Amino acid sequence: MFSQSGKQHQPLPESRQQLQSSTLQRTKHAFLYAVAGKGWLRSAVDRAILLCTSHFDEEKGAVLATDAADDGETLPDVEIMVVPVGSLPELYPGKSMFTLQTCLIQPESTGTIEITSPDPGVDARIQLNILSDPSDWQVARKACRFALALAEHFIYQSGYPSEARVFAGPGSVGAREWKEGDWRVVSDQEIDTYIGMYVGCGFHLTSSCPMGREEDEGVVDSQLRVHGFKNLRIADASVLPCVPPGHLMAPTYMISERCADFIKHGRN
Repeated sequence: MFSQSGKQHQPLPESRQQLQSSTLQRTKHAFLYAVAGKGWLRSAVDRAILLCTSHFDEEKGAVLATDAADDGETLPDVEIMVVPVGSLPELYPGKSMFTLQTCLIQPESTGTIEITSPDPGVDARIQLNILSDPSDWQVARKACRFALALAEHFIYQSGYPSEARVFAGPGSVGAREWKEGDWRVVSDQEIDTYIGMYVGCGFHLTSSCPMGREEDEGVVDSQLRVHGFKNLRIADASVLPCVPPGHLMAPTYMISERCADFIKHGRN
């Protein structure tokens, strides 16, 4: 909502669908962004994010408090991103939607990356193994149910003045009309089916060349030098021994700055 001339307005026309359907709007906002850094294209993809633990009260639809002294229990393992577009546009083309994009940020599942040829131009073989660890399924189910509870709160309790409903979620795609409280009655099987249909990679991959001792299958040492090589270092998210509980941009900046320091000090 925004206020103009003493009246409340809803920015309903400001959506991705408007940019898609109007050549004039696309041209206008491309020009605004290129010349002045303004307009719709300046908007972030994620308008808000929620980092939380999977300690979820399945009766109240809330995240439970944890004791700060519990080792690791207070680290978030779930992220919900509020994205102002429908991330599954093929289901409801032309609909103005937003998505509660639900992610696991401390997965136990591990994948592999394999060199397939001595030719560096040949692609490596990448196997993500998403949700290969059963514990990730447990967290994913809880996270999806919590996202449904959040969606219901927005629809029925937040005071949002326009009609809204759950368009795409566990138990709702091509099925029943969604009613308040349905987040409690959606079955684990419905959630699992939905996850299996739409799960994907968040492109925050880490730890394929973890820091550690060579005998412990580490790839780089504490100064990012590759074991067995004299002048080869790695400075990206692959050196992290485990996935950090958040986005990777800041940790990767830190790694690159530390690598630059190691190289400079080595030369001196």
